[in-house]
Amino acid sequence: QKEKFIVAELATKMVPQDISAEVCVLGSMFLDQTVIPDVREHVRAVDFYRPAHQVIFNTLCDMAGSSAMIDLVLLKDELAKRKKLDAIGGIDYLSAIAEGVPSSANAVYYAKIVKGKSDLRMLIQIGQRLTNESYAQKEDANELILNYQQRLYEIGQDGKLESSQSMSAGDAANAAIDRAEKVSNGKLKPGLMTGFANIDTPLGGIQKGDLVTLAAGTGFGKSSLALIISSTVAKAGGAVLYVSAEMAAMELGHRLIAQQSGIDSSRIKAGNISKEEWTEIELAASKIDSWNFELWGNTASVSEIASKARQLATKWQKPLSLVIVDYLQLMKPTEGDTKAQQIGNIAWGLKQLAMDLNTPVLMLSQLNREGAREALPSIHSLKESGDIENHSNVVLLLHRPEKLERDTDGALIYWAKIAKARDGRVTPWPSNGNEVNGAIKLRFKPSILRFEPKGR
Repeated sequence: QKEKFIVAELATKMVPQDISAEVCVLGSMFLDQTVIPDVREHVRAVDFYRPAHQVIFNTLCDMAGSSAMIDLVLLKDELAKRKKLDAIGGIDYLSAIAEGVPSSANAVYYAKIVKGKSDLRMLIQIGQRLTNESYAQKEDANELILNYQQRLYEIGQDGKLESSQSMSAGDAANAAIDRAEKVSNGKLKPGLMTGFANIDTPLGGIQKGDLVTLAAGTGFGKSSLALIISSTVAKAGGAVLYVSAEMAAMELGHRLIAQQSGIDSSRIKAGNISKEEWTEIELAASKIDSWNFELWGNTASVSEIASKARQLATKWQKPLSLVIVDYLQLMKPTEGDTKAQQIGNIAWGLKQLAMDLNTPVLMLSQLNREGAREALPSIHSLKESGDIENHSNVVLLLHRPEKLERDTDGALIYWAKIAKARDGRVTPWPSNGNEVNGAIKLRFKPSILRFEPKGR
């Protein structure tokens, strides 16, 4: 009875729409082709309530995409060729649209109105489906919540994230050229910068949607390096989620303070701090507090991380720049008869998460015992599953050489190697005593748990 009442009540309400705004968008596109790219950033054909407007919008976009001139006669001919002219109301309706908009200056404003009404209609549909599925009781409540959180997130982010939907090969090629031009002109960074030039240069930065694996033996500094990369991204204005199954959020916060203040980690923990050092610590804490940076100490599943990421993107009103998972082998197990299958499924889930969020995911992983003992570990030393390598766009190996080298200030010299780069280039291992072109060395200060770049 309650469900029937809800459906009946919804049936009496006006479906959200604004036909006048739709006409203004189409009229603006007709008057001035240059506004079409801006309009397309905010609306798609399905966002128009009236089917005729969906047809006209698609036709205008196709004509603009093929660099065809647009006027009333050419638009009429194109619709006639597609056998859609009568369905949209004929030449009289097209004329009314063309004559009803005096200026294209407010095209984007009206496009946002159209998109807003479309979102409201989508919310109504989702609400109705959620009501029906809740009454059916076929799924666990938590599964329903996670499922609909994702759908609501997608509505909220539509138009804010770069589209990962399908496109023609020609459009994809043109988009790649346009991106390359922006990078060349300095208008766009090639990728997410880690703050380590000898890593960023061969990779061209970390790309959106990439799964990046950072692998090392136990206690070799994976978490410290990941935390420094996270801080670099957050400090530059990015939004970061750091998920640790190994450390509580407060422990991660302790490390952050040491890294950013330069005060000895053990003395911070013991409270053995001078008045001047308290000032440095408070200044570091103030800077960290201004970042969009969430620390989550939790043994989570991929779906739980996805839900947390979407919540943060909504809270911060911006898509996440980076998700860190520390580390793979400690995540909640998933389906699979063996540990290797479970780890492979988790890695695949994190790759899908990166693509769904259009955000890079940095996944920390252990090396197997043999790899950790090797003089120079290889990509085949990844613990548990070969699927880690298969699903990763980038694999970065971190190594503490047996013969430790120290910099002039006492910092330890660690080695790193890009062992896999799907869209970049791999690098060689360094060697003791000899400079190797392209090899990566990093400085590590154990007292403050901080990695720093090291020049060639």
